Amino acid sequence: MEYFNNSSFFYNSIVFNNNLYVGSKDGIFELKENELTLYDSSVKGPIRIEGPEIKKGSVVLSLRYNNLLPAYLKNDPSNATSYGNNIYIITNGKLFVFTKNAFKKESLGSVRSISENYIGTYNGVIKKEDNSKIISYTNSYIREFDQATFICWDGLYYITGSTSKDFNNPIYEGISIGNSLLGKANDIVEINHPKYILSTDKALYSLNVENETVQKISDQYRNLNFANYPIFIKDKSLPFVLFSHENIIYSLDKKSSEINELYTFNSPVISFLYGSAEVMYVLLKDRLVKFNPAKNEKKVILDNLTLVNDVGIFKNFVFVTSDEGLHLYDVNSGLFSKNVMRTELNKKAFYVNEDNLYLGGVNGLFTFEITDLTNFFLKKVNEPDTKESGFLVFVEKIKWLLLLLLIGTLIVNNIFFYKKYRTLQLKFSVQGHDNELKYDIEQFIDENLNTINIEILKTEFKLSNYALYNIMDRINPGEVIRRKRISLTKKLRKQGLSELEISKQTGFSISYLKKI
Repeated sequence: MEYFNNSSFFYNSIVFNNNLYVGSKDGIFELKENELTLYDSSVKGPIRIEGPEIKKGSVVLSLRYNNLLPAYLKNDPSNATSYGNNIYIITNGKLFVFTKNAFKKESLGSVRSISENYIGTYNGVIKKEDNSKIISYTNSYIREFDQATFICWDGLYYITGSTSKDFNNPIYEGISIGNSLLGKANDIVEINHPKYILSTDKALYSLNVENETVQKISDQYRNLNFANYPIFIKDKSLPFVLFSHENIIYSLDKKSSEINELYTFNSPVISFLYGSAEVMYVLLKDRLVKFNPAKNEKKVILDNLTLVNDVGIFKNFVFVTSDEGLHLYDVNSGLFSKNVMRTELNKKAFYVNEDNLYLGGVNGLFTFEITDLTNFFLKKVNEPDTKESGFLVFVEKIKWLLLLLLIGTLIVNNIFFYKKYRTLQLKFSVQGHDNELKYDIEQFIDENLNTINIEILKTEFKLSNYALYNIMDRINPGEVIRRKRISLTKKLRKQGLSELEISKQTGFSISYLKKI
């Protein structure tokens, strides 16, 4: 990361005619040979593109890329632009530059599972530090716990300290522990070493790996899906084990092994991510649902999906892997982008730590840093609609003919066509996220912050929910209002105002202010 140490106060940046321009209090700067040169001092403040010119505009702000910024700026809205091999982020008048790191790809064959220290493929399970082969192949998870590592394949390979054991019957082609044949290993979770819950294609078991004793819990839930978790949640610390089978999510009590049905969906649950008692992301066959268990609220955030595999989270991105590629949903902005990377990814082949996201596919192992995902996401979100772009190019080519037709229309007083033209002009203005209208909306919010709501905005500017959402850069208008109120709350508290006065000025209730 680097930033331009310039005395000017920066507002936003745009890409125009394959060059980067930055709006500032001193005018428009142009990026040349990695230096900012004053391009036009007559246009001060935010900028936008209007036809063949750069004109004064407004700033589009969000929090979607703030994970890249220093800690003291992560909560401040920013403006971001992808240009060349860099991402340019402006916040609080400062311009930061981040170099895009090309994601790392290793051609290891088809990668089937990944953990901190191991990579599993059809050609063998490899230890990362020395590339030594542990077993001949795997087709399911590798789970590393504090005191044990398990490789799920046809059998169950167990590693603890410097010793290892393969619970496998080569004739039976499955797990063999004691005199019990348990089926092929699917997944395993820790209760408290040496006790584990083991899932196979035959049943669900309680396993004591030291005593090598097994007790069947149920044979109704074959090849189930255990919940995925953010890295800050250790499933061992929870009093229950969450899993899905067919279209239902269940809980299993760790002490009693009692299973309870929790939530039902109208199609099979392929994978799910448990964030808290109020946030879960449930991946169904054709869509990703954000689910609030406490309120039983379901919201579809990605739809029309096909051949999906898993859902997980890395930093601010909820990711969905599929046979067709990688989809991303940004929890900060509420925006999503499909197929940011097109390649066939394998089910069960992902791993997340503090620094990286690892994905396995038929073409090898992919390693991402947060800047990589941000770049993919930013590029895809800002990718123009080819149909709309083609139409605008066509309009640009015949603009003089259109102008002559318009003049002729005015001469013969054909009001009908004039009105029709104006209607179309307004339509494309809304579709194009008119920055001036957005500026007017935000100014109206600021002037009526203590009483404003979405319905008032729709009435004042005569907009539908859909049009308002798109004009606000696909950010929920309610979230825009909330952020402005929070920003004002912090400002007024610094001035020493009472909570009652802050409540009057922001529109927040006193009880809600206590939570901020």
